Amino acid sequence: MPSAVGWLVLAALLALGYIGYWAFVGMTFRQAIAATIAAQSAQGLTITHGPAKLEGFPLRIKAILSEVSAVADPARGGWTWRTDQVVLSVSPMQPRVTRIELDSAPHRITLPGGPVSRTLFARADEAAIDVAVRGSGVVQELTADVSNLRVESASAGGVSTLERLAFDYAHSPLWDPGPRDVTEEVSLTLRNLSLAPDAGVPLGSVIEEVRVEAVALGPIPHDRSLDQALAAWRKQDGRVRLDQLSVVWPPLRLQAAGWLGLDVALQPEGALNARIEGFTAAIDSLHDQRVLRGRDATMAKVLLGGMARPGPDGIPRLEVPLVVRAQALWAGPVKVMALPRMPWGPPPGSLGAEGVRPGFEIDREGKIRTEQ
Repeated sequence: MPSAVGWLVLAALLALGYIGYWAFVGMTFRQAIAATIAAQSAQGLTITHGPAKLEGFPLRIKAILSEVSAVADPARGGWTWRTDQVVLSVSPMQPRVTRIELDSAPHRITLPGGPVSRTLFARADEAAIDVAVRGSGVVQELTADVSNLRVESASAGGVSTLERLAFDYAHSPLWDPGPRDVTEEVSLTLRNLSLAPDAGVPLGSVIEEVRVEAVALGPIPHDRSLDQALAAWRKQDGRVRLDQLSVVWPPLRLQAAGWLGLDVALQPEGALNARIEGFTAAIDSLHDQRVLRGRDATMAKVLLGGMARPGPDGIPRLEVPLVVRAQALWAGPVKVMALPRMPWGPPPGSLGAEGVRPGFEIDREGKIRTEQ
C-alpha cells in the first residue's frame, strides 16, 4: 500500500499531467480559432481581433478576444459587425463543443441599403451559442439562446426588443442519405418581438410568438460554397418538410405545415396547408401599409371571407393552401404579397427562359396542383 508520500507524488504527477493536457488543448483551441477565421476569410468573410487571452483553468479553457470585427464581401451581403469582446470556451473533457458568449459587450452592426447604410447597436442580457463539430469539421449540433435583446437604430433612434429566442440545429450523420432521408433538423422559438416604429412591417409592431419545427430531406454538401451546395441539393430533389409553423402576430394567428424547396434560381417555392384567424384585419393592415392596393384588398376579403368558416369559439377561421412561388406569397387564389429575393443564386434575369416556372392551380376543394 503506498505511503502518504507516495500518494502525494502520485497526486502531483496527475496534477502536472492535467496541467499539460489543459495547455495542449488550449494551444489546439487557439489554432482551431485561427483556422476557422482563415476558412471564413477564404469564403468572403474577413474576421479580425486583438490577441487571444487564455484563462479559465482548471474547468474551462476560455479564449477572450478583444476588438472583434467581421466584414462580409458584397457577395455575402456587405455587412459589418464590431464588438469589444467575444468569449469562446471549451471544456477540456469535451474539446469539440465550443461555447460562444456574445452578451459581454455591445455590438455595432452596419447593413447596406441603397445610398445610405443603416447602423444598429445591439445588446442582450444573454446571448450564447454552443457548437459541436465532428472530426471532419462539420457542425453536428448548434444551439443558440438570446434573452432580453435590445436593438437601437443609430439614425432614426427606433428601438426593437426581443424577450427570448431559442434555436436548435442538428445534423444527421448518415453514410449515404437518399432524397427522402432526414439530414438536418431545425427548431426555433421566438417570443415577444417588439419592432421599432421605423421597421415598416406590414402588420402590428409586436410579434408575440413564432414556432418552427422543420427538417431537411436529402443531402446538403457542406464542403462547397452556399450557391453550389443549394444547387446540388435542389438537383437531388432536396426539400424542407415544415412540420410546424405557428405565428401569433396580432391581428393574425397562423398554423401551417407543408414543404418548401428551391426553384431554378435557388429561390424558395412550396406549398403549405394553413389555418388562419384574423385575416380580415391583417388584409386591412396590408392595405394601410400599401402592400395591397385597394381593389386587391377588397377582392382578397371577399374571396377569402367566402372560404372562411366559424370555429368553435365563433371566430372565423380560414383553412387555405399557402403557396410560395416566383417570389410571391399566395393564399388560395389571392396573391398576398411579393417576397424579397434571397441573397443567393444567379442574378435576376440571368437564366432567361430557363428561369420561367410553370404556374399552379387550386381546385374547388382547395387542393394545389403544380407543375414540377
